Amino acid sequence: MSNRCSATCLSSEGTRPPRRCRLPCTGLIKTCHVHAPECSICLEKNGFNSQTLPCGHVFHGQCIGTWYTNDRRCPMCRHYDKPKLVKIFYESGLEPIAHNVMRPLLNRLVEEEVLQTDYVGVLLNGELIQRNGDLIGYLWGEEPPAHLA
Repeated sequence: MSNRCSATCLSSEGTRPPRRCRLPCTGLIKTCHVHAPECSICLEKNGFNSQTLPCGHVFHGQCIGTWYTNDRRCPMCRHYDKPKLVKIFYESGLEPIAHNVMRPLLNRLVEEEVLQTDYVGVLLNGELIQRNGDLIGYLWGEEPPAHLA
């Protein structure tokens, strides 16, 4: 396994044949700092802290981490990276619901690709919301009873 860039360089004059770049790779991607692609989130060059998604797109680890808290889809191709574990947050004053009740519901939302984040809030009126505030459903599967709305 080589730690050299995999990009092909052309001479500036165009007189010499193309050759493989000799600069060292930066981090996990197989290119040097000159040939590294831009992170499409912050528009800066990728480097040592780059992360490759299952779809193959590369971003800065911090950029995609921030993106993933709100949306589990790739910013480039919208490939859905299903969360492996969903964290549940309860509105103040609401008793946490047993995980054996919540887990099947969240698993269904993940499988149906309704859930786009790995954080779900449970509100007093039974609404389930994503971190970005979008309503994704109700604990009982439909709009809350009138006395809770």
